[in-house]
Amino acid sequence: MNALFWMAALVVIGLDQGSKQLVLATLPALHDSRVIWPGVLAFTHVENSGIAFGMLRGQGWGLIAISAAAAAGIVYYWRRLSRRSARLNLLTVLGLALPLGGAVGNLLDRIRLGQVTDFIDFGWWPVFNLADTAITVGAVLFALACLLPAAPPPVAEPAADNSTSAGG
Repeated sequence: MNALFWMAALVVIGLDQGSKQLVLATLPALHDSRVIWPGVLAFTHVENSGIAFGMLRGQGWGLIAISAAAAAGIVYYWRRLSRRSARLNLLTVLGLALPLGGAVGNLLDRIRLGQVTDFIDFGWWPVFNLADTAITVGAVLFALACLLPAAPPPVAEPAADNSTSAGG
């Protein structure tokens, strides 16, 4: 499960950073937009110096510190949890790996650009990116992992008695 955790986080980071580079290359001007599915989905180049829904705009170094602390906290929790391995299942692994990848993806933007590039635009919801999606999906998966009962430990079967009685 350890390899899956790190691989999932790296895939999220790669997809997030790659998609943002594609947006910057194909929609270079702020608010450039390309309709993907009319009335449903567009890719719109937006920059966000804050967090979700544009809150805390302009808090650059503070948001970098918060993002780095969140990523470090996830890694710390993962290391502790993976040593015990009792609650490790796919929901837990992805519930921690996806937010880690999303936090690092947005952290890289904040460090490099001073803001986060957003582009997924449904028109009726604030514009967001793949990192935001990974954070949200991961949080839901982790909540499910915490709420669902853990699988019971395997029951050891008694050893078969292969001895034969010599008496009569």
